[in-house]
Amino acid sequence: MKQLLFVFLIILNIQAFGQLERSKSVFWFIPSVDTQINGIASGLVINSMKDTDSLITTEINGLSVELIGVGLFLPLAPSSPIYDIDRNFVYTSETVDSIIESYNYVKYKVNGVSCSAGGIAGQDVHVNGINLSGINTLTGKTNGLSACILLNINGVVNGVSIGGLMNHTIQSKGLQIGIFNKTLNLKGIQIGLWNRNEKRGFPIVNWDFE
Repeated sequence: MKQLLFVFLIILNIQAFGQLERSKSVFWFIPSVDTQINGIASGLVINSMKDTDSLITTEINGLSVELIGVGLFLPLAPSSPIYDIDRNFVYTSETVDSIIESYNYVKYKVNGVSCSAGGIAGQDVHVNGINLSGINTLTGKTNGLSACILLNINGVVNGVSIGGLMNHTIQSKGLQIGIFNKTLNLKGIQIGLWNRNEKRGFPIVNWDFE
């Protein structure tokens, strides 16, 4: 039985290498530069902090587990909403398209489930699926569900964003749930103590479907 399992793992890795030179199947460590991981990826953080020639530095198809996560330090970042000036929201709703375009740049992509103790973080991070962060989240784009305990900051969310304290986005298409919700462009519903979008600020429930 052990021999069959060993052969199966070898076949999976051979297939992965045939698809992409630096592909890894079943399990691999993060951060990992210029690597596609098909299966489970685990490490302290996903961010490699290295400049590469590739557009996407790390792509995970499956489960990503960050034991720490850069999101733990998000309140210290200048772009954090706890600061008095947030550069992203100096722009008006008329220029929102050009702002959203900047969030199409991606270096770290998770297709599946992202779990992070402190929180996944980076404006060059995209999550397609489920993003569960223990404390804070910062992504360029999330398609699916993004949830965390405190600050949930995303450039673009298509789906549901849940922040225990705050949801903070440039564009939201779907549902925002938190004590405070803020977005420049909303197509959906906000539920929280105070909700702000390009049209109005409103308590409890706010909306815009145009």
